Amino acid sequence: MSQVPPIETRVMNRFTRQTISQEKRESVEKFIAALGTDFTPVIPDEIVNLYLKRSGFSCPDVRMTRMIAIAAENFIADIANEVLQRHKQMKSAQKRKDSKMVMTTEDLLPVLETYGINVRKQEYFANSTTVGLVKENN
Repeated sequence: MSQVPPIETRVMNRFTRQTISQEKRESVEKFIAALGTDFTPVIPDEIVNLYLKRSGFSCPDVRMTRMIAIAAENFIADIANEVLQRHKQMKSAQKRKDSKMVMTTEDLLPVLETYGINVRKQEYFANSTTVGLVKENN
């Protein structure tokens, strides 16, 4: 009978079967090394760590935190770009030429739904801090 290698070895072998050129490997290693020293993402490490802890994930490696920050930045940028493209299409269909482009909830909601994020407006909106409060009669 042949010995079965440990599960970690089998999993690693499965993923390392793909051949990666030495040039790509070196560029990835440089990028990961730069995450710890030279790179400062737009989303601060403290905010990323806060949300990671809230979700139950803890990692002391700063590079991992910054990699997650980059992924979040990319996600937000993709959504913003798609909203912009959608807004431009709607604007050209209506043949309006406004000088300012403003991201509205109406533009954002359909794009967020394509990413699986459901956002609902409040059913009741108070335009004053006293609306809905019970007045005491003396």
